[in-house]
Amino acid sequence: MDLDALSWDALLEQKEDLQARLARFQQAFHQKHGRNPAGEELSSAKPVIKRYRAVCKEISLREQEAAELYAARQTAAGVPKYLQKQKGGGGAPIAELAAHG
Repeated sequence: MDLDALSWDALLEQKEDLQARLARFQQAFHQKHGRNPAGEELSSAKPVIKRYRAVCKEISLREQEAAELYAARQTAAGVPKYLQKQKGGGGAPIAELAAHG
């Protein structure tokens, strides 16, 4: 499925699902072997790892785009830079603002 087509909530839900799947894989491997998987032992989890990384990248891109849009709107509205929200203030609320105007 194309990540661009997913809503913000669906993207976050998918990230949580993938995290849980990877955690279960690691826990099961650790329980059986007494250590974390490495190298070729991760081959069965590679598709999930790849998808997880893609989802995280998409989330990061959307947060950055939302922050830039938010800053541009504040600038256009004449809000002085020192009053504009600073980086690191939490991406999800900004992303919601951008998504819902």
